[in-house]
Amino acid sequence: MKGCPKCGRTVPADVNTCPYCDYQFSRIEEVYKKAAQKEEIKIDKYAGMIKRLVAINFDLFLMLLIFIGLLYLFNINQNSDILDLILPSIIILIVYFFYSTIFEGSSLQGTFGDKIAKIKVTDDAGYELGFSMSLKRNLAKILNILTLGIGYIALIFTKKKQSLADYVSDTYVENTVLEYNTKLVYANPFLRLFAFIIDIIVFTVIYLVIKYGVNFIFDYYKVDINKELFTTVFFTLIVIVGLIYMDTNKGTFGKQLFGYKITDLNGKSIGVFKALMRLIMLVFEILVLPVGIIYCLSTPTRQTFKDLITKTVVIKNL
Repeated sequence: MKGCPKCGRTVPADVNTCPYCDYQFSRIEEVYKKAAQKEEIKIDKYAGMIKRLVAINFDLFLMLLIFIGLLYLFNINQNSDILDLILPSIIILIVYFFYSTIFEGSSLQGTFGDKIAKIKVTDDAGYELGFSMSLKRNLAKILNILTLGIGYIALIFTKKKQSLADYVSDTYVENTVLEYNTKLVYANPFLRLFAFIIDIIVFTVIYLVIKYGVNFIFDYYKVDINKELFTTVFFTLIVIVGLIYMDTNKGTFGKQLFGYKITDLNGKSIGVFKALMRLIMLVFEILVLPVGIIYCLSTPTRQTFKDLITKTVVIKNL
């Protein structure tokens, strides 16, 4: 005999469907099967320096965009006096202060950068700060600056990874994701770097072949078109189409060499849209937020900035 988990009645052990409530006992088997396939990987509750650095860099990039807008608004250019930068600088500092204070104290528990880095700011009980405590925390950040950055470095040596400002305001920065239930084998960050270098070399060779071919054809047939422009456009199209195709299939040349591939968070192949977004974010990652590349060292899923944005991972092709 066995008990039905839905209605609680006792039924014969060989029954697959409960005669009283039609519960399918095969559901229990599926639950245990899925649980057996999962591996729990726990990470530290408190966020480390790399994640916080990624968050700060993203927020500073947003402030940079606003600052550039202020320069245009005040008609400040390269010929302007250095004193003309004082007012925009003061404004951007005030904007950044209240941006951090409001968002960290709200139910969001963090800025846009914090959300991307998957961290949040909390009180000692794990709840949102509220405006007054958030105001105290952001005022205390001045101590981190006055100590020439030592206040920030302190989080490396404290048990709960608090900077000087966190300690003074009795606040904490926590990871929003504390565990991953998966058996995916994530790519080694250093091997990913080598794979990227290999891809650069391969595409450089492709560019040189295209350039030589275009020069030969245009000179032979006396084509009256800008060769450099044509080569650049043609090569760019090949890179875009090629990377999207490779990311949605077996991976780039370098990744295939190391047995890696790009998937979604569940290990499934990604579509064209995500592949295109990864390509766009790659440019953004290299040119604007290089710190996002080292983010993969602080998370068990080994995700860089573009992986976080597109919700993708690079895994071992088992």
